[in-house]
Amino acid sequence: MCKTIGQLYNERPIENAQYPLQIWYNDLLDKTENDLTVFDVVRMIRQRKFIKLAVEIAFRFLNEDPFCGDCYTGELLEKVTGLERKLIESHREDIINVVSLCESSLQSYEWTDDFEKDDFICMLAEIKKRFDI
Repeated sequence: MCKTIGQLYNERPIENAQYPLQIWYNDLLDKTENDLTVFDVVRMIRQRKFIKLAVEIAFRFLNEDPFCGDCYTGELLEKVTGLERKLIESHREDIINVVSLCESSLQSYEWTDDFEKDDFICMLAEIKKRFDI
């Protein structure tokens, strides 16, 4: 049986949760690692919750779809590579692999428009610069 996030981290739900973030957090605690979605991982990173787990799961998603995101194309890649270096330095090979996957898929990806593609290419350039790729 897989443990829930709440069990893994010995966290309890927020009592009388009434705000969307509180409700999401309580739902998150009831999920297993396999139940996490891109939305969950992006929010975990933004909210600085269970970061080590979020980074591990983020690279699983990114290896399947390097363009994935909740609100926009490439959001997960941008969020995970925007973390402090010490939190992701052990994932350098993952970053290199995902960047390579992005570059090889740029032309075949179905972009909404040229602006989306240009934004993504700029983000990718920043990531390559930050990590000396």
